[in-house]
Amino acid sequence: MESINQNKDFFRFVILITFMTLTLKSFCQGVPSSQENIESLVTFGINSDHSWGDDDFSQTVFFSIPKSQTAPFYIRIYDPETYGELDELNGGWDTKMKYSVYGGKDAYSNIDARNVNPIGNYKSGQLIASKIFGSESATDKKWVSMGPFNPKQGEFVSDFDSYVLELSSFQLDNM
Repeated sequence: MESINQNKDFFRFVILITFMTLTLKSFCQGVPSSQENIESLVTFGINSDHSWGDDDFSQTVFFSIPKSQTAPFYIRIYDPETYGELDELNGGWDTKMKYSVYGGKDAYSNIDARNVNPIGNYKSGQLIASKIFGSESATDKKWVSMGPFNPKQGEFVSDFDSYVLELSSFQLDNM
């Protein structure tokens, strides 16, 4: 009888974990999406050659949270540092990456924020959070969370609160 109860408990545990996994997956959107047919987004260090494809050493990601969302949310970043197995050495590990989240008035609607090139007032809106990563091995091939964020801190646009995640690289001696 005890064996049957243990089996039932194990079965319930497996069902719970499966449900939680499916639930979490259904509430998240990966960037880049599978339709983009690329494995990951890459931002090169500031001393990288432009011919490698990154001409401004920054990247802007816009995202929106439905107006109905009331629970805090998090942003997850994979391998945020500039050192390790997924990063390429180019003269030394002296580059840092800055991840900044902007919300509030003009975060999305400012024309400079949506421009292709990071010029003018492209870091518009209100800075909500920022993290800097260098050559720390602790985050190599690991997920790092930013947040929690209040879903009402974004700029309200068409039934969504919109935010901007700005990634930029800089040299260690340019801090």
